[in-house]
Amino acid sequence: ASTHSVNVPERKFESYRGTIKDLPHRRIDDKTCRMYNYQSVTINGRDLEIENFYDLDGQLQAQHIRDVATKRFKWVGDTTNLPFFGQHLFESGGKRITITEGAIDCLSMSKLFGNKYPVVSIPNGVNSAVKAVKNNYEFISSFETIVICFDMDDPGQNAAREVAELLPPGKVKIMSLPRKDANEMLVHGESQDLLQAYWNAKSHNPDSILHVSSVLDNK
Repeated sequence: ASTHSVNVPERKFESYRGTIKDLPHRRIDDKTCRMYNYQSVTINGRDLEIENFYDLDGQLQAQHIRDVATKRFKWVGDTTNLPFFGQHLFESGGKRITITEGAIDCLSMSKLFGNKYPVVSIPNGVNSAVKAVKNNYEFISSFETIVICFDMDDPGQNAAREVAELLPPGKVKIMSLPRKDANEMLVHGESQDLLQAYWNAKSHNPDSILHVSSVLDNK
């Protein structure tokens, strides 16, 4: 993985500018934030966090702005056909990639791996999952193993299965967590449990594949 400068490339829209710092409330260090250029800024007394999305040429395409207090989001820039958050950092064709539901979980998993392995997140919640995978199918499917780490609620797990159905059979594993998401485990000091959950991720078997046990049970 390569790092990205805090000074963003030339912009075609009025973008937010912040600074890189650690996120103590998330237990995410500044090194991880710097890699993904995840910025923080205070405007009119409100603390904001900035997710930067880059196109395949490394140009800033859009920003997802999060109000820390209210947890409300807004977008600026071009949100059509968004890449995965962090996609610009990694080349296609690697051994393994992890897909998370949001940027904070992406940072959490990357920190867990010492920022050494590809981790990306879908751009705009579970409702964007299928579209994001379809738009960036060539990139995601180029990896030998694709690990999905979505929230453990029903929308997250349903989206995980929908995404898995789109991808090549035999490549996808889905993580199961004892808490809601990866960052919640990080905050509770459960890094080792999170890592174990990663290695325990179960292979997804498409519904179209009939297992021998299923066939026998129906006879």
